[in-house]
Amino acid sequence: MVYCFLWVHLHSGDQIPSRYLNSKVCHSFISVLPGRIEFLHSTRICCYKTRCMLKLVYLKLAKVNILDAIIMNWKTAYRSFYYTNAEQPEDIVLEPAKTALLVIDIQNTYLEQKADTQENTRWQPFFERMNDVVIPNTVSLIEHCRANGTEVMFARIACLKPDGRDRSLSQKKPGFNYLLLPRDRLDSQFVPEIDPNEDEITILKTTDSALTGTNLRLILHNMGIENVVVAGIFTDQCISSTVRSLADESYNVVVVENCCAAATMELHHHELEVINMIYCHVAALGEVLGFMEG
Repeated sequence: MVYCFLWVHLHSGDQIPSRYLNSKVCHSFISVLPGRIEFLHSTRICCYKTRCMLKLVYLKLAKVNILDAIIMNWKTAYRSFYYTNAEQPEDIVLEPAKTALLVIDIQNTYLEQKADTQENTRWQPFFERMNDVVIPNTVSLIEHCRANGTEVMFARIACLKPDGRDRSLSQKKPGFNYLLLPRDRLDSQFVPEIDPNEDEITILKTTDSALTGTNLRLILHNMGIENVVVAGIFTDQCISSTVRSLADESYNVVVVENCCAAATMELHHHELEVINMIYCHVAALGEVLGFMEG
């Protein structure tokens, strides 16, 4: 299943079309098939000074005309204050021999239900996005890359010592980022849908960035990779850190928006605006597949 991103722009004071909302919310995820629109589940609306943007609407790819809608264009979307008036970037071509897909941290531990009921409820939107959007899209992207000869690589958080003495300081501090994931333990492994092939490289890391403290930069250099397509979690943590490190090493980076997630959509979209245009280009899966076709 492949998803694309829909932007719906409404000027301040305009009435939101009824097909985009139900009785409880103003902003919904919808499934679009030829001749039919169905509500799946919903999130909050994002409001700005002079217009409302229904930003989080995901569609199954289908040839269907949708009024009042503009399909996301990577050249103009996710513009931060710094790049609001910047020129549009040139077209992207991802030559398979010079491109690698890097899938980051889609591990069992992050899909486990929380022991506390209230905390589990708080994380449900993340679980839903992972299961309904990120994992299916990432599987599709992996399959496409394998088929067209693009190198597929993985990175996951895993310590080498059972007691985690080899972890970086950030993973030893109390709180959400306290991570003790010995490399052979089940919760450290990738989710079942994301299964590296025998000849595909997996980087083990005890840091946010997949480059810091690993030999990934050297591997990419030795393999003649110039472009890195990034998917995984969390957008505002390990994805962002890895993207910045890759950019500093002069790699061309593309982040696949609907193959990534943060704990909340607000965090996800904010971080994409921060890193886009300077450290990477942010694009939807359908657009990235187009880049790979040349």
